[in-house]
Parts: sequence; C-alpha cells; structure tokens
Amino acid sequence: MAVNASGYSDPTCGQSGIIVVYEAVGKYVALSSACTHACCPVSFTGTDFHCPCHGATFDLTGAPTNGRANGPLASLAVCADAMGVYVTI
Repeated sequence: MAVNASGYSDPTCGQSGIIVVYEAVGKYVALSSACTHACCPVSFTGTDFHCPCHGATFDLTGAPTNGRANGPLASLAVCADAMGVYVTI
C-alpha cells in the first residue's frame, strides 16, 4: 500500500510517500517511495520495487539491485498486531 505520511520527510528527496508491503505472516516492510536517483516514485511489483524513470530496482530491504540508484530506499520501523500495522515516522 502506498500512502502519503503526514509528518514524514524522505531524507534524500524530502517527499512524504511511503510504501508498506506484507512480507510474511506478521511481518511488514515500510520504505520511502522516492527513488534515490532522481526522486521519482517507485512502485512495488510483487517481488521488488521499480522506478519507472530510469529503471532502478530495489529489493525488500530497500537495497538497490539494478540501475542508477545512488543508495537504498529509506527504511521505516514497522510493526503489526491484531489491531493494525504501525509505521514509525
């Protein structure tokens, strides 16, 4: 799920977008949705994150796996319980 998180500012691009992905039972990943190359919005493809601007890809940890990305996507702390999924910004 991609959301704009009020109060969050990506350390590379200053954008507020984050993507929360279900990884395994009870485990979620929350990453900035701004590509570290040119701040374009990345999307989750089902297995990794893809930037449509220059073809950069990132794994579930946010580490770049291909393309022009300068570094990893910013990671946010996330936890889940019976009431929901919580991301610390």
